[in-house]
Amino acid sequence: MRTTRFLLALGTAALAPVGAARGQSLGPFRQFLAVEPYYVNTQLDDGGSGAGRTSVHGYGARLWLNAAPFSASRALSKTSVSLFVHGSPMQSGVSTLHYGASIDQYLVHRPLGGVIDPLISLGGGAYRHRSELVAVTGTGAATGPATASTTKFALTPGVGLRLPIPNRLELRVDARDAVIFDRTGASGSRRTVNNYEFTGALGITF
Repeated sequence: MRTTRFLLALGTAALAPVGAARGQSLGPFRQFLAVEPYYVNTQLDDGGSGAGRTSVHGYGARLWLNAAPFSASRALSKTSVSLFVHGSPMQSGVSTLHYGASIDQYLVHRPLGGVIDPLISLGGGAYRHRSELVAVTGTGAATGPATASTTKFALTPGVGLRLPIPNRLELRVDARDAVIFDRTGASGSRRTVNNYEFTGALGITF
């Protein structure tokens, strides 16, 4: 009998946090987490060469976790933490890979009109830029393509809109600036690189 009572008490204690999380308001998210595959268009900085920006297309995915169940703070009830990764295959002689984490801060507690959730975000992570070059011999003859790759830290502020739709789905669009510091430009000087990213996602929430 004592063993039975002990097991019942242990089970009740284990389920209490789950019940509390389900019972409280989850802020503007209403669900605990979401998976968001997305398309991304990146406007690559020309590195100071004056050639203009290079537009590349790619795909990625984001996993965000609602912070509301972990704090009684009203500010955190409008916050999520995200992990993201996206990349673009070789296009116009360049390819990219960007991955890291971000904090998303929603501006309202409930979506405006039930459909519009504006947000600001701040991310950080690694940004790999790979360029395709043409190697030449001492006589000037081309020997075939070669590649040069660099990976730098990128700080990524952005703004976005989330649009919840029925059946646990949502749409999300973002405009972000992947800022890379201390990179050598075309002139050989140190400069800040701004790679603009525009994403569109269709997510499923749980």
